[in-house]
Amino acid sequence: MALVVAFTLWHMARTLSVP
Repeated sequence: MALVVAFTLWHMARTLSVP
């Protein structure tokens, strides 16, 4: 679902932002 995709992208972005 779109919500799952959006959450995944958001989580990936946060993970990449933190060293």
